[in-house]
Amino acid sequence: MQNVSVYQLGIRFVSVCLDYYNGMNAYLVFYLAALLFIALKGDKKTREIFLPSGIMLLLTVYNPFFPIVIDRFFDINREYYRFFWLTPIGILVPYAGVAVLEMQEGRRRLAAAFALTFILIFTGEYIYKNGYIKAENPYKVPNEVIEVSKLLHQVSEVETPKAMMEYDFNMMMRQYDPSILLAVGREDYINGVTYEITKEQMDSEEDGLVYRLVAVMMRGEELEKGKFLEAVEGTHTEFFVVSKGNLIQDYLIDMGLTKAGETKGHILYHYDVKERENPYVDNIYTNF
Repeated sequence: MQNVSVYQLGIRFVSVCLDYYNGMNAYLVFYLAALLFIALKGDKKTREIFLPSGIMLLLTVYNPFFPIVIDRFFDINREYYRFFWLTPIGILVPYAGVAVLEMQEGRRRLAAAFALTFILIFTGEYIYKNGYIKAENPYKVPNEVIEVSKLLHQVSEVETPKAMMEYDFNMMMRQYDPSILLAVGREDYINGVTYEITKEQMDSEEDGLVYRLVAVMMRGEELEKGKFLEAVEGTHTEFFVVSKGNLIQDYLIDMGLTKAGETKGHILYHYDVKERENPYVDNIYTNF
């Protein structure tokens, strides 16, 4: 949902977000059905608990005009889907299912239980639909992420080395080892990946330096040496972690970086920055 825009989609924004959010699941439909069931069959207390919140969600979060209004005050394009988390699907759907079963007796209750079970099974998409894939380690990240983390700490002279990594590694490393400072934070990386980086953005004072690093790493752009090194020095980036198939390696060497180590699939390049970042003085939220 990082590539959808209220400005571009207008009143279709909510429906497009829902398509991404729901995937092949139909649980939002079950939630609406559960609301209708409670409105018609629920007792007074149950209606007082669930109906007001449901009506409020329908008038705000699921209202196609709501994001257009609040986008004038806040940039909600990349975060709007989090409003969907407010929907109490995990509470209301099971509650309504149990209420339906309690209304049945004998064989009809057994038949209703089987029917509800099959509906839930065949209208959902499950993580283990293709079988259980055992994680490589207890941290649920590729082993090479751990190897790169160890290598960085081995070759670095400080406890908190700062590194630039490819997108997937960047996102996994921020969860596995927060002692490794990341040259580009999550939001800036997503901006760089999903939106076209312009020359004006790379020259801007606010995010220009990190966008230059993203342009080099993700798009393979070969910036002028002065502009690239200005970004490296300005962000205090000592290390670049690139996969062995990444074509920017010759460019990094031409820019003055040296090979500092390697794992099975990645190579670590080092640049001797004039000033390292102090995580306790500079931006301690780089990884978040």
